[in-house]
Amino acid sequence: MNPIIGVITTPSYDMDKDKHFLTKIEIINWIINSGGIPLAIIPTKPCNYFDKTDRDRKITIEELTKLKEILKICDGFIKPGGKCILDYHKYIYNYCVLND
Repeated sequence: MNPIIGVITTPSYDMDKDKHFLTKIEIINWIINSGGIPLAIIPTKPCNYFDKTDRDRKITIEELTKLKEILKICDGFIKPGGKCILDYHKYIYNYCVLND
């Protein structure tokens, strides 16, 4: 069975200034070409991650429960580089450490 690789997305703007959760196509292609199945991991609750006040809020128990269900189906994770570290990113990092 092909491994499912969670790709941790980051909020970003496209050239038209539309808001998206993005990852580079090279990462997706690398996973596919290596025999994996990419799965984008995005926040599990609506939030304006482009507003600093919302971006800095703490993840809720409800969100953690939903996120943990997503993480359980992944065999590995990729976090592309970037300056933006959100609370849900921190939870995923801890999950990785605790679950080897």
